[in-house]
Amino acid sequence: MAKNFFGHEIARTDAKALPDLLKARFPMGNFLVLTDEESAAVFEPLLKRLPKKLFAVWREGDDLLPLFSEPDKITCAVGVGGGIPAARYFAAVRSLPCAAVCPSFAPCGAGGGEICATVAGEKTHFPVPLPNLIAFCEPADGRGLEEGRAFLSLCAVQTFAFSACRRLGVGEEEKGGEGEKGKSGEKGEELFPLFRAAADCRGTEGETLFSALLTAEYCLSRGSGGEAFALARLVKKYARLSRADTFLSCARAFAGLCALFFGSGFLRFGKADYNARRKEAERLFPEEGIPAPEVPTQVRLLSLAAAFEENRAALFAEISALVKTLPPCPEEKIRKAGGILRFLPELYGGGISALMRDFGLL
Repeated sequence: MAKNFFGHEIARTDAKALPDLLKARFPMGNFLVLTDEESAAVFEPLLKRLPKKLFAVWREGDDLLPLFSEPDKITCAVGVGGGIPAARYFAAVRSLPCAAVCPSFAPCGAGGGEICATVAGEKTHFPVPLPNLIAFCEPADGRGLEEGRAFLSLCAVQTFAFSACRRLGVGEEEKGGEGEKGKSGEKGEELFPLFRAAADCRGTEGETLFSALLTAEYCLSRGSGGEAFALARLVKKYARLSRADTFLSCARAFAGLCALFFGSGFLRFGKADYNARRKEAERLFPEEGIPAPEVPTQVRLLSLAAAFEENRAALFAEISALVKTLPPCPEEKIRKAGGILRFLPELYGGGISALMRDFGLL
């Protein structure tokens, strides 16, 4: 049954019916089909039924420039699974229609407004329109379900952080942030209720869960992200966990630290050694470009401490309730995320983690 996603079509379909769906939506289609390696084994034999097509397997980090040597007669780009970002980029540059085929519940970039791509050796963040068609081929084995729910669990933790920042008067804007690394400006404020509603669907199944994942991706790429997803980016890069483990370990580590902070935290004047923290962050994360710290004045700290005392009981109750709903995660993986979380104020530049540091508690 077809649904509308911000003016674009979502269709739930069986994988075997996918060629007929594509031919019906794009009857004059001369297709470029981009898949990841896992999806290729399943979908390439099925999509051979398309009358005109070119196939390519795309791996994360592959340079997209060679795609543009394909003939101009291509009229539609189809991305399957991990090939969706590449197809969306190609379609946007060539001003072509695009179809995204999602073969699992794992977030695959179909709902975001921006993709990260390597072109001519340079990594770039490129704005792209939503796919004209998003086809959901629900897997019978529930493939990607754990990752999808872990992703929405991290979204739920980020909604808490975003709400806490607003109540405490804390800035939540990443230095140099972009894409999934997160910004929380005016557009993020507008999308926050939608982002929260998507996160609240993490315990659902089927089309409801898939729609929630798309919605969360959409909101993240348009400003509802923040420090929880900045942490996830860093954990994926430095701890080398799977995507599901990255999302879940970050959710558990960040939520657990917030519960401790709002449960027993207090302002400790003069305990934050900003320069020493920056030097240690530069040593551990040499590729990140650590900016000079912004040291709050004593007046500012006293104002934050007053807001903290006024709101801490309610925030502690909220985060404690949220922690109880998060799926379990091995302690070893939570510790890996926690080690990076300790330096998130230097790597991210704002939010609840920076307040913890400013209070001398991180």
